[in-house]
Amino acid sequence: MNNSNMKASTKSLISLKASIQIFILFVIVILFFSSCREKERSILEANTIAFKIDSLLTIAQQNNQFNGVLLFADTTGVTLNRAYGNIAINQQALLNEHSKFEIASVSKTITATLIMRMVELNYFSLESKLIEFFPELPYNNITIKHLLQHTSGIPDYYDHIVSKYWDRSRPLTNDALFALFEKYTPKTDFAPGEKFEYSNTGYYFLAGISEKASQETYDELLKKYIFEPAGMEHSKRSVFAEGESGFAKGHELSIANSKYVTLNNHEYPEDLLMTYFMDRKGPGGISSTTNDLWKFSQAIKFNKILKEKTTEQMFTPGVLNDGTKTSYGLGWQLAFGKNNSLYTYHRGGTSGYRSYFMIAHDKGYTYALLTNSQNPYFTPVNNAIQKIITNQKVEPIKHSGVEYLSLIYKNTAYQDLEHKVDSLRNLKNYYFNLTEFNSLAWKYWLKKDFENGTSIMKLAVVSMPDNAGVLEVLAECYAETGQNKIAVDHYTKVIEMLNADIEKRDKKWVKDWIVEIKTKIDSLM
Repeated sequence: MNNSNMKASTKSLISLKASIQIFILFVIVILFFSSCREKERSILEANTIAFKIDSLLTIAQQNNQFNGVLLFADTTGVTLNRAYGNIAINQQALLNEHSKFEIASVSKTITATLIMRMVELNYFSLESKLIEFFPELPYNNITIKHLLQHTSGIPDYYDHIVSKYWDRSRPLTNDALFALFEKYTPKTDFAPGEKFEYSNTGYYFLAGISEKASQETYDELLKKYIFEPAGMEHSKRSVFAEGESGFAKGHELSIANSKYVTLNNHEYPEDLLMTYFMDRKGPGGISSTTNDLWKFSQAIKFNKILKEKTTEQMFTPGVLNDGTKTSYGLGWQLAFGKNNSLYTYHRGGTSGYRSYFMIAHDKGYTYALLTNSQNPYFTPVNNAIQKIITNQKVEPIKHSGVEYLSLIYKNTAYQDLEHKVDSLRNLKNYYFNLTEFNSLAWKYWLKKDFENGTSIMKLAVVSMPDNAGVLEVLAECYAETGQNKIAVDHYTKVIEMLNADIEKRDKKWVKDWIVEIKTKIDSLM
């Protein structure tokens, strides 16, 4: 074979080898993408819940009903972790799955887990008493367990201390609060263990106990015993954190501006927004992300923080002195489904923020819902998510008639507002409720603008003319402003409405209600 033939043969061989390699590579690529498509299809099938939730929140965000982040995870892992909306209203910066939020009372689950870890490490026991750490207090029989379970009877810090003795334009620390309690020693509301009464006060003292027992700060303890073991890299206790990078700015409705504004632009920072107590430890004040809350749930599940036996103890319902079980464990709200399946969760709400965190232990899913807008839709959105998870029918989320009124109230004549209310109450996609009316009226009451506060409740009666509770609140508005005759007339109408209700009038709670109203009437005569 001559050189030219050898060269041609060699080229052909090289070409053949290259073709074979390209073919093999092509087959590998085809198999890879085929495998990916099969995996993607299986994920899509497994994530039906995630996609339904995503669709719900996408529509809610488009309707200005949700601004925040949602994480949903099942036995396969995180199937949805997505942000909806902006870091701040009227700003282009978008939220993302790493955005930090104030989680409010969801912080109690973290504080309680810290306390239980310190019990394991023998810093104290659940039966250790509050006075061992705060000997100046008169509460001799309150234990750490009572504080964790909200059964201590310790008086409310705001009603008994802050509102009476503190300049609310100034920040208040835990230590300043403890000093006020030691100075004024308000009486307990009931004997320890007698009943369940949700108490932020108790969790302030739990944080104080953790510091006194360890001689370390609450923040150092959180880092060492919770955040680092769980891998929660973006969680911490935040003080005036809205200026931090990546922190979602909280929003509240401003009646002065007829729109939602960031907290720093609100007209009532010291009272309505409670900025005097942003430097708080125990019941709230922790900022976190949805992903960090997921990591926290996994740390609980796989005993990275607590021993299994301790976790079971934390998730056991409290028992009152008379043997009655509560729906609260040690820092966690509890619910039990079919076959006694366990759900541990906590709600949170503070100025500009709402939060919800659930671990469905036997069902194998976890979800965290965080928002930076204090609007009326958080609970309806959360309820809809739970219906999706449990495969129930989900109705479209209605619009709040009270929110609509609050946004136009300042610039609309009262008679026109009445017409608006009358038309909205007949629309299927709007709703009215007394709680929202009360909240709006209270904002005017705080300003001592009783005329507008009363007008709001008059609109409530227009929106719900058959609701005796609404009419009673309007009567109370008249009574508090010294219009006794009008108040008596309205109280009398309430009694007439209750007596006219054939289905309810013979029930004990209705009879008791009527007795209470008659007592109010007597006090005004």
